[in-house]
Amino acid sequence: MGLTISYSLGLTNASLEQAREKIISLHHQASQLPLMELGEVTELEGQACCFEEDDPRINLKYGALRLEDIAHNLEHRTNEIKASHLIGFDVFPGAGCSRSSFGLATYPEELTSWQWHDHCKTQYATNPEHGGINNFLKSHISVLKILESAQQLGILAEATDPSGYWENHDLEALVKNVTQQNVLTAAVMGTLKDALQPLGYNADAQILYRADFEYLEAKGQDLLGLGANPQPPPDQP
Repeated sequence: MGLTISYSLGLTNASLEQAREKIISLHHQASQLPLMELGEVTELEGQACCFEEDDPRINLKYGALRLEDIAHNLEHRTNEIKASHLIGFDVFPGAGCSRSSFGLATYPEELTSWQWHDHCKTQYATNPEHGGINNFLKSHISVLKILESAQQLGILAEATDPSGYWENHDLEALVKNVTQQNVLTAAVMGTLKDALQPLGYNADAQILYRADFEYLEAKGQDLLGLGANPQPPPDQP
């Protein structure tokens, strides 16, 4: 739940040197953006691609998982990775966002075919404690700019932005979308929290810890037709 950018990278009929060149170029483009953190380009091969306990490169290794491997791991409750080589870097766009990674990985069955799959949840960057809507816009747009660079390099396979900004670059629509996402998420999580508490369970989501959560929850319930018109908190117009 929450506004999340999803994407896949790919490169076919390419050598290791060609894949490396693409990722180094993408990393250079990312270094020009106002990211909170940008990891170094990392290259792993063979056994080094496998998951380890307390793995410091966990984000990269998850990005290297093929979709069919993710399904296999969920079914068998394991964390196998079958990549023979991966090249990538991780990104922390801004406070409240999830970490994401960009790279290319190849597999023993086809060493000249490269791919990558990852996502970045940006919705919670809107938390006032993280800088509010300005922090969100900086973070969300920065991730999309990395994807634009990947597209120019010819390695973007797919990108999905539920806000529509990827397709239309409508800033007003982006703000409206994430605002609505916040109030709907607050309404859903508030309802879930109320339902779980009598059973001895707790709901847990970042939205629950916002100082203005009750206001967002009430506004979301009103939007869904579940409550009365909410009154804004004292520090909001």
